[in-house]
Amino acid sequence: GGVPPPPLETGEGEKTSMWLSTPGVRTHTHFDSDPNFFVQLVGRKRFVLWPPNQTALLCPFPRLHPLWHKSRANFEAPDLSPPCSSYPESEAIATEVAPGDLLYIPPFWWHTVETLSPSLSLTTISRWPQLYIHLNAVYSHEFFFDKLSHRTSRLFALRAFLTQLLRRAAGGGAGSERGLIKALRRQYTGLEHLFERSADDERALCTLDVRGTPTCRSCLANIKFDVTITWDEHLVHLPADVRAVVLPELVEELTQHTLGTRQALPFWETCFNGQPFFLTSRTDEEHRILWEQGPIL
Repeated sequence: GGVPPPPLETGEGEKTSMWLSTPGVRTHTHFDSDPNFFVQLVGRKRFVLWPPNQTALLCPFPRLHPLWHKSRANFEAPDLSPPCSSYPESEAIATEVAPGDLLYIPPFWWHTVETLSPSLSLTTISRWPQLYIHLNAVYSHEFFFDKLSHRTSRLFALRAFLTQLLRRAAGGGAGSERGLIKALRRQYTGLEHLFERSADDERALCTLDVRGTPTCRSCLANIKFDVTITWDEHLVHLPADVRAVVLPELVEELTQHTLGTRQALPFWETCFNGQPFFLTSRTDEEHRILWEQGPIL
């Protein structure tokens, strides 16, 4: 609880839009999270489409950016410096639509649309129940780190949760979470100046002292439960290429919720470099204070 759900509302219904455009108009390369039926009524348009497994090559804006779900690359004149250096490796398909044609665009398929002649089009976007059921369940779940009273304790528990979740996703052991974190950080290339750093982010965000990041046996049991709900009950049931998009978005939003936007990138940069975890003892005052539950103090 407490984590605001993504902009995916439950409920039935469809959204229909009419589009008027003149030759030369092009949409920004983007994806929609719902099925899209596109009907061309007047004129012609050209579509270029990429499947979800091309997402990493299209240098998307990260989830915390206002232009989320859009590509950072200008289709007609892309800047191929990082993070868009792999953009030319992306593989797309192109098609043209004429009056009377209907084009189905599946969820999470990237596309840009160019108007070739004076045009009138209709789009109908429908809900994708599988996506909404699983994501709304995850985002409405009350995580262990949300229950803790102290902000620093929430940071420690969040690091433990993300470590275990990303290891489960990577299918590996200790250290396997770092690849997913590095891929997430690459999306923020060129945006680093927007974040707030301190002289000792490791001490401020990750560790209690030289022992590392504290946790406890009951903490780990609660975190294991959270990972099971998030991964086994929900994310694993989404298509793999869609899951590869929504998992890092979940990491971004949980981090933003717990730390605030301006410390999110320093947290990923600093706190997933192999710092050890240590167990606190139930008999110590340190344990009682760290894992106290209730409203945040």
